[in-house]
Amino acid sequence: MARQVIKMDAGQVAQMVVGSWKAEIETAIDRVKQPRRSGLDNWFRREWRKAAAVSRWPEERQTRYWEWRQRQR
Repeated sequence: MARQVIKMDAGQVAQMVVGSWKAEIETAIDRVKQPRRSGLDNWFRREWRKAAAVSRWPEERQTRYWEWRQRQR
């Protein structure tokens, strides 16, 4: 594929850079405005990750793990 040359003057490049910086700043502000994760949300995420990890184990080991887990409760 042939390379294409895009001719831009310094003003256009500066506006492009400023536009990308503004977008980054806006996304950072939006992230700060979002509420922090609740304790329940953190618990759910931990349990979800544990279940995903266990699902990759061999079936026999999974069965033993879930039986042990039931006895712990």
